[in-house]
Amino acid sequence: MAVDAAWILDLAASLPETGEREYVEESVAFTFRGRGIGYVSADGRQLFVKSTLAERDAMVRSRPDVFAEWYTSGRFGWVRATLDRIDADEARELVVEAWRLTAPQRLVREWEEASAGAATP
Repeated sequence: MAVDAAWILDLAASLPETGEREYVEESVAFTFRGRGIGYVSADGRQLFVKSTLAERDAMVRSRPDVFAEWYTSGRFGWVRATLDRIDADEARELVVEAWRLTAPQRLVREWEEASAGAATP
């Protein structure tokens, strides 16, 4: 399934304590407690997310037609993904991991436990 900007923003909004705000040049940022964890470009074609440096580098090396380095801040390396070249599972993994890198571990554990419980019939 292809993903679009609205799907990404809905996914981000479903994570605990996330918000949304306008960003540069009409792009939309999604945040955790006001701190940026991802952005969708104004044209809806690009996703930018927080990642570890190692993960970003691995993504770029393995699929340079899809992923690119975008920004580095301390121990984090933001990655740019072209939305029409990733599927829903990849997009979900990118967004959730960006949230996990920012949210407190206690909140991440609670969310994971609740998510696992919801998936079990």
